[in-house]
Amino acid sequence: MAFVLNGPDGRAGFMTDLGESTEELIKHMSGCQHISVEANYDVNRLFGNLKYPQTLKDRIHGRGGHLSNRQTAMMLDRLVHDNLDSIVLCHLSSENNAPHLAESEVLCQIDEEFKGEIQISKQEGPEFTHWLGQRAAEPLRWA
Repeated sequence: MAFVLNGPDGRAGFMTDLGESTEELIKHMSGCQHISVEANYDVNRLFGNLKYPQTLKDRIHGRGGHLSNRQTAMMLDRLVHDNLDSIVLCHLSSENNAPHLAESEVLCQIDEEFKGEIQISKQEGPEFTHWLGQRAAEPLRWA
């Protein structure tokens, strides 16, 4: 699933459950000021997971599955531009990934080009909000 929201202060793209990156996806997501994208699994953790049968591993890793940290990093490398303010890595598997693995994979790929902020969306719930035109994320305040 992928969609772009256009507003007066810019564009925000959201991508999850992709399985692969395509040229059409890159075209539609280009120019976003904010990108939320899945970084679902670390390949070594997924294929080293003894609890998952091979068929499940193949589905997760396949075209109809999810993006690995590496796939996400490679895609973001193509989407980074001077006006990209923030990236949120989301839909991280609690079994086959860790926030530091996803973030380090992405940073190794885009660090020299990307000047914005990277956040990790954890499974426990949202930890921040980020609005187009806003320069920094704000903590959520529950009433």
